[in-house]
Amino acid sequence: MTLELGQQSELEIAEKLRHEVEAERLIRLDRMLIAESQEQGMIDLRPDGSDSYTVRANRSLMIDRAKRLERYGLADEIGTGRWTIRDDPEQTLRALGERRDIIKTTHRALEDHGLAEERGARDCITHGKSITEPVVGRVLAKGLSGDEMSDRLHLVIDGVDGHTHYVETAEIHRLDDIQRGHIISLDPIPPKSKPRASDINILDLAANNDGIYRPTDHLEQARAKIERIGGDPDAFIRSHVRRLEALRRAGHVERIDADHWKVPNDLPERGMAYDAQDRAKWPAAGFVDTKTVTETASY
Repeated sequence: MTLELGQQSELEIAEKLRHEVEAERLIRLDRMLIAESQEQGMIDLRPDGSDSYTVRANRSLMIDRAKRLERYGLADEIGTGRWTIRDDPEQTLRALGERRDIIKTTHRALEDHGLAEERGARDCITHGKSITEPVVGRVLAKGLSGDEMSDRLHLVIDGVDGHTHYVETAEIHRLDDIQRGHIISLDPIPPKSKPRASDINILDLAANNDGIYRPTDHLEQARAKIERIGGDPDAFIRSHVRRLEALRRAGHVERIDADHWKVPNDLPERGMAYDAQDRAKWPAAGFVDTKTVTETASY
């Protein structure tokens, strides 16, 4: 740009800075304030308070920006014309800028589909790096997040719950087949499975008894500890027996009699596989309209 158009004049630079004063994002004036604070320990914006040319040339704009940062809770005026900047203001300012960009993107998508009057900013749900609940609805917009150099992709979804959802991911391939107008269901990626505590308890006792778990032995060992925390020892053991009954029906353990259960050495792994199979019996529902095929993705 400089090679083609030449150097910017000081007047042009000052004009651009003036337009940025009210911005809800990290701007050049913020970097000037932060740099001055780091070098001097504070920012002195009085007429003769600093020897820095940058501060003297942009003093009025820096005062206006410092007042703006004070409203955000990022700066404090410790005396007339003297300011301190709180720790790590850049992260907060970047978050404000991202939020502003998300609101603009969402509002533009709603306007394109004639929904702007129905949905306001209060109806928009912004998801972070992952979703915690399924999101189902029609895709209003799809594109790169932030600037053109971004490695993240966003979707704006008109949800069946009456909210507009903004979702974002760096794993662009997950959304390759999704286009505007599709009715989609985005499901949270399930957390990594962990063995149940009951399965570990059962295996620990069985390992010390030639692979045989005995509820009566478990009750004797656990009674004092359970009673100490105000629990019911008998109910605690019954929960383990119910777990064994469920695993027995799936063929993972063997019931010899009411007080003897044959337990395999890999019981926790078998228990996790059993739980995963049980969850798979209840898949997410599909949604289809007359023009597009539903896309379902984990996110």
